[in-house]
Amino acid sequence: MTKVGIMVMGIALAAAGARAAGAVDILYGCSNNMTGKVRKLQVNGPPACNSTETLRTWDQYGPQEERPGFTECHVEIFAASCDANTFAVLDTSCAAGFATGASAIWMSPFGGADNGNFYFWARSGNLWTTISYNNTAAQHTFDVQLQCCS
Repeated sequence: MTKVGIMVMGIALAAAGARAAGAVDILYGCSNNMTGKVRKLQVNGPPACNSTETLRTWDQYGPQEERPGFTECHVEIFAASCDANTFAVLDTSCAAGFATGASAIWMSPFGGADNGNFYFWARSGNLWTTISYNNTAAQHTFDVQLQCCS
């Protein structure tokens, strides 16, 4: 079962626990026709979906129809550097799959150092832009991790 499926099942089971024993709750969500991303999760009542979305339903036993979306995710790592007391811009995209999330960590002078902030933007298609700010007096390296799903 995918991470999305586990999350949806967890929400459905939590909602089911809040109702009387024996009652079956239905979880509704709007699924983007292009990406499969689900939004507007509601219990026991369908949300208003956009024209570019499909209404999907689940109960505590699983999906009531085949769910579209990602079946596998992996992490791709990109290394970069940032000069002292300045910003660096790094554009990244997945070699395999579609980028669904991003994170970053300073790698020097040691992994997890507090050298400054990171800012992320999901751009068009598969492109993510990361801007780092190095607030130290030396150049440092950082890694950007993309969650790539297909």
